[in-house]
Amino acid sequence: MFGRRATFVLALTLGLLPSATAQVQLSAAAADVTERHTATLVVRLVNPDLQPREVQLQLALPAGWDALVPARTLTLASGEETVEVIVVRVPRSAPGGTHMVTVTGAGVRMVATVRVPTREALHVRTLSATAANGQAEATFQVRNDGNAPARVNLSAVGQGKPRVVPEVLDLAPGEVSDVQVSGLVPSGLEKYSVTLRARTPGAAAEGSAITDVLWPAPAAGSAWHTLPAEVQIEGGHAGPQVRFSAAGALTPDLFVRLRIEPRTVEAELRAPGTRLLLGPATPGFSSFTVRPPTLALQGEASRLGPGVLRGYVGARRDLPGERVAGLEYGGRFAWGHARVAVDLGADGVTTTLATRMATPQLSAQGELGLRGDGIAFTVDADAALKDNVLNLQRAGADVRYRAPGFDGSPSGRVAVGLRTQAQMNAFSVGAHLRGGVNLAEGYAITARDAEFAVQARDSRTDLRAGLKWSEQFTDQKTTVTASVSSGHRFGWGELRQELTSEQAVEAGTRVTNELRYAAGLDAAFSSDGNAFTLKPKADVTFDLLGGTRRVGASLEGSWRAPGGTQVSATVRQPDFAQRGLNLNAAVEQPLAGGSTLNASLSKTFGPTPSTQVRVTARIPLNLPLYVRRDMGGLEGRVLDQQGRGIAGMTVQVMSYLAVTDSNGTYRFPALPQGDQLVLLRSDSGQWCTPPHTVPVQGRQVVRRDLTCVPAVLTTARLLVYVLGEDGSTPLELPGVLVSLEGSLGRFEAVSDRSGRLSFGPLPTGAYRVSVTPATPVQFRGLTPELPATIKIATGPADLILRFARRPRVIHMQDERPVVVPGPAVPLPSSPATGNLGAP
Repeated sequence: MFGRRATFVLALTLGLLPSATAQVQLSAAAADVTERHTATLVVRLVNPDLQPREVQLQLALPAGWDALVPARTLTLASGEETVEVIVVRVPRSAPGGTHMVTVTGAGVRMVATVRVPTREALHVRTLSATAANGQAEATFQVRNDGNAPARVNLSAVGQGKPRVVPEVLDLAPGEVSDVQVSGLVPSGLEKYSVTLRARTPGAAAEGSAITDVLWPAPAAGSAWHTLPAEVQIEGGHAGPQVRFSAAGALTPDLFVRLRIEPRTVEAELRAPGTRLLLGPATPGFSSFTVRPPTLALQGEASRLGPGVLRGYVGARRDLPGERVAGLEYGGRFAWGHARVAVDLGADGVTTTLATRMATPQLSAQGELGLRGDGIAFTVDADAALKDNVLNLQRAGADVRYRAPGFDGSPSGRVAVGLRTQAQMNAFSVGAHLRGGVNLAEGYAITARDAEFAVQARDSRTDLRAGLKWSEQFTDQKTTVTASVSSGHRFGWGELRQELTSEQAVEAGTRVTNELRYAAGLDAAFSSDGNAFTLKPKADVTFDLLGGTRRVGASLEGSWRAPGGTQVSATVRQPDFAQRGLNLNAAVEQPLAGGSTLNASLSKTFGPTPSTQVRVTARIPLNLPLYVRRDMGGLEGRVLDQQGRGIAGMTVQVMSYLAVTDSNGTYRFPALPQGDQLVLLRSDSGQWCTPPHTVPVQGRQVVRRDLTCVPAVLTTARLLVYVLGEDGSTPLELPGVLVSLEGSLGRFEAVSDRSGRLSFGPLPTGAYRVSVTPATPVQFRGLTPELPATIKIATGPADLILRFARRPRVIHMQDERPVVVPGPAVPLPSSPATGNLGAP
């Protein structure tokens, strides 16, 4: 017995048995915040005690954190081990790093860690946008949705080269800042759109604004149908020259184009299905024959069956007295296009047959030329490929043949070409192989050549390589040219390089051995609305036979100001070993009314110096032709309550704005006929004529006066009282229509469930009142007591509309109350008096 007690005491002392006062054990692993901004804490609880323990878990969270699944009270049996899951919501703005969460239960305190990742996020919100009188303004709101301070770079994309103020923001987590975007509105736009882009190294967001474009009311001349034209006056070393051009619609179905220059006149007329053109041209329907310069009359008719008929007739300008003519008929079909043509000239007749077909997988075209001195043809095919080992996307081939003597040319030619395109990772790779021979009379081969080229490019890099070989039998000369080039695009521009080697052997002797390197840079950047470009180029040519070299360089630059001024200049030195420098400069300055003034200078320094100066003015014109039948006018005055004109009011019709003059008069001299919506813009606290349509008649001026008076925010309440008793209570009748009729119109409102109404802003003045029940029985037992008129002068106004109810009479029978209808009580015949207006 004594031995067992000693053993127990020893075990208890060494901790081998549970202690009656053992504490609950708490532990938790580190938790990570998810994309939903929550963290899950898994708390492990162990009760080493001999007795059951009740554990009430409590959390101590950082400021702003919430427990979505809170801790609860647990009862643990002796020796029980369990897991408690606690879900915590972490604010979006919680800084990145390790945060501590304290868990307490049964007198035990444990600290768990929550890891919050650093996150970059942006949000862009559109607040407002306006576009009027050629100027656009938009306001955006940029918010840092991340949990770390951010430097935000801002840019704007849209019409009229919008500008952003500011261009850089430093935002703390959760901070919001307004951004202004402004720009010019290009003429002719009906909708203006602009997009604000916000970027950080790890996040990007954008917001867009779209608004109607408002312009000043068109001038009276807009009611005329005009023909857009331009006069160009040029002065230079050849003396003054004047050029005139015009292009536009004479009628809805007739288009005209006219160009008059020194010693040249060109005119064109187009109507549905017909086109006529008179002037210098190079007409012809065959791609195998030489098209001579000709003064020709060309015509086209497209309403002849399924096809189009074209023709021309004229006189050659290089050979006076020689006439040319041609006729072609072609049409589109379900499978493609086909045409047949005849060209007539002093050297013979050329007949052309051509066709083209296209399907999603194959496209092909061919042309055949027939003359008395031979034939010529070309065939070209291109196929789409997929699901092949080489990842080929397209492959094509072409064959060309021209007989010796065709079209008076002593030599003929046969050529064959192959091409293909493939996709290799991010690169698009293309290659082509071409070869051909030149034929003399009797089909003797006089020359042959071949060419191979390959190109690989992605979104930033362009690589090319090529090899050309040609051999001339007549002078026993062979030429080989090899080239390699590369181009790489950066955020600020593009760098291009090319290396070319050319070697030639004539009669067994090398006559050419040159190596040429060329490099060019295209850089573009902008600042405060100014756009700059810079294009330096350099080339070095080594003559490996003569042991000499030639070094040349050029520099091109341009500047464009926000106002439209453009300046460009080029300096070119072909060979630094020789005298000779070329300088070219040009300035373009926009003027009022759309006119522009250009000045250019070309200067050559060296053995044969020269200077050329040229000044050109372009003046746009609108030539009035006739008053349009579909245009009319609208005018009127904006009046106050006393009938006096109000100056400075803005009236809008369509996308046009007109501001009243000192007499309150507005004018729209030129509007399309039809029903036009008239909108009078006003400030708060005023009531103006609501938007309404006005019929505009062609070639007539419609007059419509508008009104703008002070307004009062007006509400109303329905009250009921019992005849013969004091006091009144709200009358909760929904759907009651209350009408107020005054000098400026009728205004209505409907009561809600509590018997209240809202008229909004009402013009000041006197009104007649009427009420209409929602149903025929809604006013049963009620008598409206309405004033004949009410007057609204100051606000806000709260009208009280009273209803009377007959009292109930109670008779006592056998000590039981019985309710019977009371006697008829005469109601007042005159409007009730009292608090009927604003309290």
